[in-house]
Amino acid sequence: MTVLGQLSLWLALLIGVWGSVVGFIAGRNERPELIVSAQRAVYGLAAVILVASLSLLVALVTRDFNVAYVWSYTSRDLPLVYTLTAFYGGQNGSL
Repeated sequence: MTVLGQLSLWLALLIGVWGSVVGFIAGRNERPELIVSAQRAVYGLAAVILVASLSLLVALVTRDFNVAYVWSYTSRDLPLVYTLTAFYGGQNGSL
């Protein structure tokens, strides 16, 4: 799952850059086929981020300590409910 999460994040970066560049060009030149491509990039980006999030949740539930995020914010002693809340609780700026 670690490889799947990393791969999906790299793919998200590529899709995000593609969507931004194509969206900018489409807005300047008013080309409808590029506008559709930029819109589809948004849907693809959402799908890839969902896969990355699910792979992190699987790593949390299975307590895969090879993932630095899991190692930093959970332990074997935590009950499952607290381990699941680490998904949000470990983010910067969360309470």
